[in-house]
Amino acid sequence: MVQHAMFRALAVVFGIAASLTAADLTGLVVADHDGSPVIGAAITLRSAGKVVAEFETDDTGRFRAPGLPAGEYVVSATKASFTTVERRAVISQSGAQAGAQTSTDVLLEVTKLGVISGRVTDNQGNGLRNFVVAAVPVPSDGSPVRVYSSRPKGAVTDASGRYRIFGLTRGDYVLVALAGSARSIADVPNSGAPDTSHGNTAEYYPSGRTPSVLSIRSGEQLTNMDFRAYSGPLFTIRGTVAGPGPDTPYRVSLVAEFVGIPLASATAQPGKEFVFDRVAPGTYKIVASRQDNAGANSIIELINSGQIVVSSANEAAIIRELQAAGKLDEANKQKIAPAFGDTAVTVTSNVTGLSLSARSGVDVKLSYQTPKNCPASVPLTLNPVEYMGIGSTSKKLDAGVELPLSGIPVAAYSVSLTLPESSGCYAVTSVIDFRQVTSGATVPIVVANMGGIRGKAITTGFSPDDFTIVLMTPNGINKRTFALDKNSSFSIPNLRPGNYRLTVSRRSAAHVVAADQSVTVKSGANVEVEFPALP
Repeated sequence: MVQHAMFRALAVVFGIAASLTAADLTGLVVADHDGSPVIGAAITLRSAGKVVAEFETDDTGRFRAPGLPAGEYVVSATKASFTTVERRAVISQSGAQAGAQTSTDVLLEVTKLGVISGRVTDNQGNGLRNFVVAAVPVPSDGSPVRVYSSRPKGAVTDASGRYRIFGLTRGDYVLVALAGSARSIADVPNSGAPDTSHGNTAEYYPSGRTPSVLSIRSGEQLTNMDFRAYSGPLFTIRGTVAGPGPDTPYRVSLVAEFVGIPLASATAQPGKEFVFDRVAPGTYKIVASRQDNAGANSIIELINSGQIVVSSANEAAIIRELQAAGKLDEANKQKIAPAFGDTAVTVTSNVTGLSLSARSGVDVKLSYQTPKNCPASVPLTLNPVEYMGIGSTSKKLDAGVELPLSGIPVAAYSVSLTLPESSGCYAVTSVIDFRQVTSGATVPIVVANMGGIRGKAITTGFSPDDFTIVLMTPNGINKRTFALDKNSSFSIPNLRPGNYRLTVSRRSAAHVVAADQSVTVKSGANVEVEFPALP
């Protein structure tokens, strides 16, 4: 009654004439890992961007919005410790006629979020305050674990060294405890002053230098994930950088092994050493990078000296003008060209005389290749797979138009295309390794159609509402839950090609019975499956 009263009040505010309509919008909110109903989830119903109803799910996870006019609605379900999910629902004109006894049913699957907690201590078991502990996701595609291109969830240790990381979606994680400047990589609320007594360090759970992979299932809590911070001798690394444009400074980073966290940075001035102090024993990568704007001072000096004359104010425009006019000789080009280099170093004592060789990036063209029914234009983001001292690169790809990129580091990049799920398309190209690309070459970015699954369950003698369809990975990780329609059929569109498992189950008062099938989805095709009657 409270839900209906709230709906009527909102209907008056937004001018919905309930007396002229009789279509209902009903729905069910379930936890996607086991299909259990989610009680007390906040449901918000929007139409044309305006809220038209707000209510909660009952003790069976269901909700009902009565007497809605024809139109398109967005239904969202929210509850603490769960992901927020939205679904689109359409009420047809025929279903909204006065006196009609029709309804539109919506299934919303929410994921219960996980928690990891533990403690960071010194060798005597004393808690260490203001360490940041981050839960770094392990990519499901087998690519390297990296933290710098996103901000993983984390927490700050309290006075007793305790931490608690909330809001983790299901998946695999690596835990890392950070002191010093590296702690800024995590998404941490109310972060205090960094702990500097342990140097710029990254400690992995459980053994400090060798991380373990922790798996979080929906709603799981992992406790007693404890660290013991390194508290032994700290050392110094000294070195120089050689490369194109020898009189241009480089930014040098000290990068932790395994997850590629930049622990500290320094500047390599021409002819002088860079220095990293307070380095714990371990294996690191030293990365030197010079971006497009690193040659700005050299260009300004040439302009101020009168050696070159320009009319543009913007640096990028200046460089283009100089290049068009042929006023950049090879030496000046080397000063402004991006350049990168890296080397590995194992620290067991002070390191001196380290030398890095940097080289210019490559110039390439990207060619967007897509079927006609996929978007003709799409936003592209390139993220370096390994830390190279450079962030992501964002561009727009257009079918039939080559996109030039200059100064790309000779390294591997992951490819991310913003393709709406509703488009039914996915990126086939996921990684570009520029170490295998010749400068000036054209690199294809390929998009293809997704596949789908259509099926039917034999439900003779039972209501289709008694059945649940679950889509899983081959190793049993639940991905989505579906209900059967009134004809005992189901459809799962927009699936990437690959292997899946489907389970159909019927819940009775006594027990749950289920059957499953392995399904292979191919690009641009629907797989037809049928489940026989359950006992």
